[in-house]
Order: sequence, then C-alpha cells, then structure tokens
Amino acid sequence: MKNKFFKSYNAFLRRNYLKIIFFYFFISLFSFYFAVKIKFEANFESLLPKTFKSVLTLDEVTKEFGGTGYLVAVVKSKDPKAAKNFSYVFTKELEKLPQVKYVNWKQPKKFFEDRKLLFADLDDLREIRKRVEKKIDFEKKKANPLFIDLLEEDYKLDLSDIEKKYEGKDVFREYYESSDGKELVLLIKPNGLAGDLKFSRELEKNVLSLAASLNPKSYGEDLSVELTGRYKKQIDLNDQLTKDIRFTIAGSLLLGSFILFFFFRQIRGAFLVGIPLFLGIIITLAFAYLTVGYLNIISGFLFSILMGIGMDYGIVFYSRYMEEKISGASSESAMETSFLTAGSSLLIAAMTTCSSFFSLAIAEFKGFSQFGIIAGAGVVINFIVFMTLHQAMIILFEKIKEPKYKPAFSFSLKAPKISVRFVSLSLIFILCFYSLANIKKLSFEYDFNKIQGSNIPSFALDKRVNDIIGTSLTPDIVLVKSLYQAKQVSDLLSSKEKNPDTTIDSHASVLTFMPFDQKEKISELKKIKKILEDNALNSLGEEQKKKIEDVKKLLTPQEVTKNNLPKEIYRMFYGESGKTAVYIFPKISLSDVLLVRKASDEIRDLPAGDETLHPVSESVIFSEILRMIEKDGKIIMVLSFLGTLLPIFLAYKSFKALFFLSAHLAVTLLLLLSGLLFFSIDLNFFNVLMLPLIFGLGLDYGEYFYSRYKQEGKNSVYFVLTHTGPAVFMSALTTMLGFSTLLMANHQGLKSIGQVSVMGIFCAFISAAAFLLPLLSVWEKIEVKNEKT
Repeated sequence: MKNKFFKSYNAFLRRNYLKIIFFYFFISLFSFYFAVKIKFEANFESLLPKTFKSVLTLDEVTKEFGGTGYLVAVVKSKDPKAAKNFSYVFTKELEKLPQVKYVNWKQPKKFFEDRKLLFADLDDLREIRKRVEKKIDFEKKKANPLFIDLLEEDYKLDLSDIEKKYEGKDVFREYYESSDGKELVLLIKPNGLAGDLKFSRELEKNVLSLAASLNPKSYGEDLSVELTGRYKKQIDLNDQLTKDIRFTIAGSLLLGSFILFFFFRQIRGAFLVGIPLFLGIIITLAFAYLTVGYLNIISGFLFSILMGIGMDYGIVFYSRYMEEKISGASSESAMETSFLTAGSSLLIAAMTTCSSFFSLAIAEFKGFSQFGIIAGAGVVINFIVFMTLHQAMIILFEKIKEPKYKPAFSFSLKAPKISVRFVSLSLIFILCFYSLANIKKLSFEYDFNKIQGSNIPSFALDKRVNDIIGTSLTPDIVLVKSLYQAKQVSDLLSSKEKNPDTTIDSHASVLTFMPFDQKEKISELKKIKKILEDNALNSLGEEQKKKIEDVKKLLTPQEVTKNNLPKEIYRMFYGESGKTAVYIFPKISLSDVLLVRKASDEIRDLPAGDETLHPVSESVIFSEILRMIEKDGKIIMVLSFLGTLLPIFLAYKSFKALFFLSAHLAVTLLLLLSGLLFFSIDLNFFNVLMLPLIFGLGLDYGEYFYSRYKQEGKNSVYFVLTHTGPAVFMSALTTMLGFSTLLMANHQGLKSIGQVSVMGIFCAFISAAAFLLPLLSVWEKIEVKNEKT
C-alpha cells in the first residue's frame, strides 16, 4: 500500500512539477508580504492571559495613573546649580509632551517642613508641652528673689529622646540627587505602558530631542542627559535581542550555506535544499504574523530551530536520492525509493518533532503556547515544502541538464569489533550513572539580572538611580476606593513590616502625607505657642531665644488636606477617577524570582473590610509567570516525551522499536545532563524551552538510523553507520552550527539557549551513533546466541 502511494505521488510530481514551482513562487510573494511585517516584542506582561487578576488590575492602574514605572532622565554635571537650572526648564517643557503625564524632580519640602510637627505623635506633642511648662515654671521660680535652689540644679529642656525617635523619617527630600551632587534624577511618568514599544520609542525620541533643543552645554560645559528606567530598559532589551536574533539569522544562513556546499560538494545541492528551506521559514513567519501577530521573547529565535529542522529534511532526502542515482537507478526509481525510505523516515521525524512542540500549546503562559503553535506549524510547513517543492526542483534541474552526481560527504570506517561496541556502551552507561548520581546538583537560575540586560548601559545606570532614590521605582500598587480603605491596607502592611522575615521595606499612601489627629495636634501646638509667649523666657540667652522664635514659626501650621496637598504629592496618589493608590516598596531584588514569588505571596491578597484587594507590579507579574511555568511545565514535559514516542509506535507497531528509541531518548537526556553538570550550566526560563526540541530532534536522529537498519536487515549496523551516518551527522552539525551563533549573543538568555541546544543535539547524535547502533548490534548477538541454544 505504501509502495503504491509513493509511486502514484511520484508520478503526480513528475506531471505537475512546473505547476508546483509556480504555486510556491506566488505563495512566496504572498508570504513575504506578511513575513516582513512581523515584529518582535520583549514584553513579559503581554504573555499573560488577559483574564488574570494582575493583568486586569494593571489595565485599571494604567487608566488611573499612567504606566507602571518611569522613564528616568539623569542630568549629569559637576555643577549642581547648572543641573538644577537646566532641569527646571527641561521639566516645564517635558510636561507639555503628549506622552508625559507629569515629571517629579523637586519635592515640596518647604510645605512639609512648615508642617512637620503635625507628623509627630500626639502623645509626643503633649510630652513636649509638659516639658516646656516645667521649664517655664523653673524659670519663674528662678526669677523669684525668694527662691533658693538648695541643690543648685538647673532644669534643662531636653527633647533629645523625642528627636531621636524621628531620626531618619524625613520623607521630604527636595531633590533626587547623588551624594556628590553630580547626578540629578528626573522621574518622567508616561501615559502609556513600557510594553508598548511604539509608544516607548516615540517617548524616548521626543525626550532626547527636547533635551538637545535646550542646548545643555549652554548651562554647563559638561552637562549631559542620559535615560534609564523601565521604559528605556525595555527598549534597550528589545534592541539587544533583535540585534542578537538578526546576527543569529545571518550567521545561520552563512554557516548553513557553507555546510550544504561542503556536504553535497556542488552548488546545485545547496540550492535544492536552501531554497525550500528559506521558503519554509518565510511561510512560517507569515503564519506567525497572521495568527499571533508578533514574535515574543521566547519565539524570537525560531529561525535557528526551523533552519536546523529544514536542513535535516533536505540533507536526509537528497543524500538518499544521490545514493540511489550513483548506484545506477533511474530518476523515477531513485525518487520513488527515496520517498519510500527517507520520506517515510522524515514523516515520522516530523510527527515526533511537531508533537513535541504542539505539547507546549496547552500552556497558559503565552510565551510557551505561542512558541509551541508557531514552531509546530513550522515543522509541518517545512515538511510539506520539502516533500513537494524540493522534489519538483530536482525534476526541473534534471530536465534542464542531467547532473553528474558525486558521492556526498561520507565516513570511511573499519567495521568495529564487538569489543569496541561493548566499550562504547560501557562509556555511555558510566556517563548516565554519573548524571543520575549528581542530578540533584543541577540548578535552575532564577536571577533575571544574570539572564538578561547585565551589559546594557541603561541597566547599569538604573542601579545607580535606585541607590540615589533609595527605594524601588517599580513598587507594587494597590488601588483603594477611600481614605478609610487606604488606612485599612496601611495598617495591615504595617503589621507585616514588623515581621523580621518580611519582604516589604516600606509602604506609602496619601495618609503618609496627611497625618492623623491633626485638629488635636494643632490645638496642642497652640497651647505650646501660648506657653512660649510667657515673659519668663525673656531671661534666656540670645541663642536660646532665637531657637524659640524658630520653633514658634512651626506652631501655627495649616491642616494638611486633600485640597491643599501639593500637586507633586496629589498626582502620585489620586487617579483620574479619584481612586487612591497605596505603594508597597520591596526590600528584595526584583531580579531574583524566588524572592519575588515570596514577596508576591506576602501581598497577593490584602483584605480591606468586605473586599479583598490585589496589588499589581513587575514582581506580581513575574510571580504569575513562574506559577504558570511550574503548573504547566511538568505536564508539558510528559506530553512532549509521550508525543515524540507515540508516532514511533504508530509507525512501527512494535514495542521493540519503542524500547530501542525510548532508550536512545533517555540516554540523550542523561548525556545532556552530564554535560550541563560538567560545564556548570544552569537551566533557566529561556534554555529550558529547548528540551522539547531536543526530545524531537534527538528521536529523529535515532529514527533515521533505526529505519535504515530495519530496511537493510540484520548485520547491517556498520552499513547503516557509513551510509546513513554522514547524512545524520551533517544534519546534526548544521543544526548545532545554527544554534552556535547564539553563543556570541549579548543577551545571556539567548546565549544559554545556544549552550543547551548545541550540547543537546551533540548528545542526541552521540546517543544515536554510539549507543543505539551498538545496542542493536549487541542485541543481534544475543538473539543469535539464544537461537543456537
């Protein structure tokens, strides 16, 4: 039945090869139109389902307060006065930009300095009044000529204990500047999200253009403006990834072309594989644009994967076709045999690989599901292209001019003795035992700083800005409906902050700037002021009198209300619809995902009366992603493993075949594990995604050998190694070289993908050639021995 199908299909290709070529020509134009439109997005927030609480809350926060985080402008100058003069003008112009909500750079320090006694506890004010009264009583007695101080003691007004209580609690910092005054920070609050790269780029362009138009050098010869913050970091990270991916594409094309020419030893072979390969990738990118619309931070390196898989199909099929032609077969017969042998094997390989990728489609995390759908579809598309266009081009080229086929790259090996096979198996088993014994030493890297952005200037500047500000610029945000609800949340957070193991550094709400019991405090301050008017204090020295006059100025403060809050404070806490924000500042690094998850768990649900509030921030979003990965990861790995094996069983309908190829796949993973342990390479959120690929390709290499072994029969292991081995080796090599370009990426996440991919593909080939084939040979010997007995 299989023979009849391939014979009919071969005849169909020969009748319609020109139609097929023209069909793909028009498909290529259509696909290219959409493929070039596809964009790359490095924004993690877009990868969460829209129904998640954090996403819904983030949308609400954006409507109320603009984007989370800031675009930060750092004005640098040796002259602090020049920096402040420039910043004053710069800020005025910045707030005229349509993308800017407001700019924070100078705080209303005088407003709060004049009212700082309202921020003291009421009991402390009462204690101060009592001590002042006691001092005046003493001065009155001392002024009485009949007063005799037997102990000759003077009562000193000592408030040092109360003053000490409020040390370090000055929240009214006027400027965000470095300790040496050479760096002044401006916090620009945008209207849009950092993940909207079009918005962020336009914002960055406008801010830099505006800074240049103000001629910074006219304020100071060394004055300059640099940008950082969440918006700038998002742009720079996206640019770095895009640059790395473009380099990967160029490197993969260059190396792939060289490998194809080297393997086939003719330009014709490189074209026959290269053109379908390129077209398959273009169609896949068009599919990605029409279905998803963009490539995310996970699917961005899709080109290397599809290039490796496509080259596999071309090398395996065309090398078998060349082998048949060199042996004297006619073109029709060679094509039919190639379909029956290599074509069947490639069909199984495509099924295993796409099953592995499609297993990712069930993930809630869109970074994985989108990657799985696009990569799985890409495998199917590449297979179809190589099973149609590739053959049609072979027929066309032969119609134009019958080529002289030369043998492709091959091994020249002596038939190994049985002892060599046992040595090979023994070494493999030793490495597998090493992996199993040390599996607990394999670690997962949770620190995002080590994975991305470590060498980007804006990331380094952001660290300095955080040191200058003294707290995180991306705090968790809780939306509350009233001041009463804000107090409930604030009280809850205060109780959590008392826990020594808390991840909360501090929190701030509008109540931080609107002290409680203001009427009572103002009444108490009036009493103190009245007491200080007493003539008994006239006997004090001039220095003490001056201090008292300075204190008197603070004793008639105006009550702090919502209506008279300075705009710099009001706009931070009150949204467009009047909702109020409570900010929670973490004391942990947002790059350490384990601590981020702990921080997120601590504040995930905040009860406020009959309502439960849910904060939102980068930490909450990262935590959601981690939860999704942990939830889906194990299921995906199991489905991926089973998805690669199911086509094998369906194709061979043999538990024996399933056993051999399952053992080969297990050994591949154990060899990979030993390599990771030996070279101290950690898994992370990027390179762990390569495991399904290694499942698929690893099984493909074993299946190529096993299918040829089944075709040739017993005692054919050496023949299989020398005839199919070169094609499988070159397939593995082209894929490894494609991924090796990632090793030169600046982004550490992409670099780690290159490391795991190259190592995994190498281990898959070694397992197929040095484990599976020797195992088949030893199995033959055992069967022969059992037959004799």
